[in-house]
Amino acid sequence: MKTILLTFFISINVYCQGDKLGYINIERRPLDKVSGSTTLTLAARFADYGEFGGHNEKIIIKRKNKVLEASIIEYSKVCTGCVKQETEKIEKNEIINLTIEKENLIVEYLTKLFRKSLELNVFSNGPDTFQASMSTDYKSVGLDYKDVDFTINYVSDNWNEFKKLKKLLKN
Repeated sequence: MKTILLTFFISINVYCQGDKLGYINIERRPLDKVSGSTTLTLAARFADYGEFGGHNEKIIIKRKNKVLEASIIEYSKVCTGCVKQETEKIEKNEIINLTIEKENLIVEYLTKLFRKSLELNVFSNGPDTFQASMSTDYKSVGLDYKDVDFTINYVSDNWNEFKKLKKLLKN
């Protein structure tokens, strides 16, 4: 009985000190939830033509081989109210690896976006729109399901935080 109790206490002691001894090596990062099939998408629609159209931009954050990557995508301008029908095309697509500092910038942006989304805002006919969403895709035989963790929407005529974030992520 003494041996069992001694082994139990030694096991608990080693477990509790595991991080100090290097047995437990878990690095906490701001965007740990983005892993596997979970994706964080930051999107913006800029009203270059006012109520008649504009262009989209996205920052899609995924984890590939344990590395967090951001795809920064800019689409062509489309005039939805014009006689000639245009189709949206990808103009630029950059992929960057995210450091912990860049992850913190994304979390700061999400915080600002959430706070702004709660404000009452009056805007014109052709406002810019901003969205953040996190979702997980479940795909297997006979199953194709998307679980949305959260979505934040904000509409504004004059909010430059998306452009600032994009610039900071590229540096």
